[in-house]
Amino acid sequence: MTTEISIQSKKLPNGNKSSDTHSPTDTHSLSEVNSPSEGYSPSEGHSPSEGYSPSEGYSPSDGYSPSEGYSPQWRDTVDYIEDITYRIWEQGNVEYVRDTYTPQCPVWVLGGGCVGAEQVVVNTTRTLDMFPDRTLFPTRVLWNGDNVRGYHSSHLISTHMTYRDTDQSSDRDLDEEQRFDLFSRECHGNQARIRVIAHCMIRDGRIFEEWLVRDNGELYRQLGIDTTMAAKKLALKWKQDEPDHLEWLGSEFNRVMEKDEMGFEEDLQNIPNKFHRPAYRYLAHFIAERYQKVWGFQRMSSGKSFDDLVREIYHPHARFESPQTGNKDLVGWEGIGGLHDTFVFGSSDSVKMSLDWIIIEPGDDTREKRSGRSPNAWRYPQPSDLKHKEMFHSNFNDTAADVAESFTVAVRWTLAGKVKAIDAGISLTHDPLDIPSDREARVVVMGESHLQCVGFRIIRDVTVYDSNAVLAQILLHSSSDE
Repeated sequence: MTTEISIQSKKLPNGNKSSDTHSPTDTHSLSEVNSPSEGYSPSEGHSPSEGYSPSEGYSPSDGYSPSEGYSPQWRDTVDYIEDITYRIWEQGNVEYVRDTYTPQCPVWVLGGGCVGAEQVVVNTTRTLDMFPDRTLFPTRVLWNGDNVRGYHSSHLISTHMTYRDTDQSSDRDLDEEQRFDLFSRECHGNQARIRVIAHCMIRDGRIFEEWLVRDNGELYRQLGIDTTMAAKKLALKWKQDEPDHLEWLGSEFNRVMEKDEMGFEEDLQNIPNKFHRPAYRYLAHFIAERYQKVWGFQRMSSGKSFDDLVREIYHPHARFESPQTGNKDLVGWEGIGGLHDTFVFGSSDSVKMSLDWIIIEPGDDTREKRSGRSPNAWRYPQPSDLKHKEMFHSNFNDTAADVAESFTVAVRWTLAGKVKAIDAGISLTHDPLDIPSDREARVVVMGESHLQCVGFRIIRDVTVYDSNAVLAQILLHSSSDE
């Protein structure tokens, strides 16, 4: 489910808590919990199956059922998310939000969040007034967790919409976009298609926390709105009306910069066969740790180091899509490696990435060895892949053949770092906020990525974050003010 466009109309105080919610800075956050895999690293060749016997099994909860907590109408989390999203958006049953969100559910958004089912109803109604033909195509829904701590869903959406200018949407006393004159009558009839990822936590059939990422910068561009002006107006809104949101951004910056960069937790209860879970834990760490190095400090420090690790984890002909590419595919090592200089933290010597939640979903194939046949060149394109393959079969000799050769990893992440305005290709000349162009800005990027993998490489990366809110931070913040 996704609350979408009009979400910024109600402030989300930093640290807001209720009996059924927690803040991203609470101890439930992955940066604060012990990882069940602590003490091993796939990059060092250590196997999480060491000392493991298939006869002992691996089961976080015996008798686990993916339908636990849901009404009989839903089989599992995927069924739930697809169903309620379609009912609320395409079928226009906005009141259904009250049955599927808790009263104090926080919705975390980089541009500004909201609290509670009632505000989600208001925001959804306003969005449908502006975009009455809006569709939310469920590209993929990944899940894990349970009904005790909460199910996690990562819902990758392709959303298409046409802006309609109405008397209501011309009333500048409504939500953030309208109050700051981002939409005009000239936008009427313009269409847009953007990516969204809604990451929900669900317990007893109700969403009690949500992280929402969407590329508002690309939405504005397609609708004919000046994206730099949109970011300036968002920054002014934070400064004038939402000090609590600025405080939250500051707390997220500190959380990421102070945590152990490699610490994260995975949940494998979505893997039906408990004996396969150690192997999937290994694969999740193998991909996530390298992904963190690509986009964190270790490889952002120079273009060459970035390109080197891109070649270690991405397929030679991988496809990459993100706000940085204008939601268009880049293909291959050369295309992805060229992103370093234009990334918001490119060449920054102060950037860290927090991996806040990981989901791994197996494909339908297996890694069964076929004697007398050459390995599939698409799945194992480099000599190093064959070495990883042999090591994987050696470490998990009892189960490796039955583990999927293709899989998808969803990573909810937060980047924090310092960046000069010039690094983002933005001129602050005549900027109404009067921030000198040679000053550093403290920037937080909240994002999520769906990584489609084969063998031991990423073949498709769809990454979503709000480029407009990133630009707004660059225009607003300077290191001397923090």
